[in-house]
Amino acid sequence: MPINVNNTMQLFENYPYMEQVIIDHKLENLLDRIKWHTFESDDAVRDSFRNVLDTFSKLTSANIPFVTEGKEQALNDYRNLSSSLHVFSREQGRHELGLSNEDVARIFSRVEIGGAKYCTKEKPQLLF
Repeated sequence: MPINVNNTMQLFENYPYMEQVIIDHKLENLLDRIKWHTFESDDAVRDSFRNVLDTFSKLTSANIPFVTEGKEQALNDYRNLSSSLHVFSREQGRHELGLSNEDVARIFSRVEIGGAKYCTKEKPQLLF
C-alpha cells in the first residue's frame, strides 16, 4: 500500500535525529520509495524480536553455557536484523543508544561487515 507522501514526515516526529537527516539530504519527497525492511511478514518481525529477547535472557543468565551461547546468538541476531533494516532505522537505533559506527564495529568485530570480516591488525580479513 503506497504511503501518502504528504503525511510521511509525520512518521518521524518521534525520531528527530532521522527527521533531520532526511531533511538535510532533501529526501522528504522520496520516502514512499524507501523499503524500510525486508521482513516477509509481521510474524517474521515478531520472531526476530523474540530471538533478541531470548538472547538477552541468555546473556544475563548466571549459567555460563547460556552466556556463551548468548554471545554467539547475539552475533547472529545482529547479522539478521542489520541486514533486514534500512540504514535509517539502524542509524536511529545507534543514535538512541549513543553508539558510533566504530563502537558497533568494535562490539560486533566477529560479524561480517560489507561481505568480509571486520579487519584488525591482529585478525586480518578472511576472504573464504
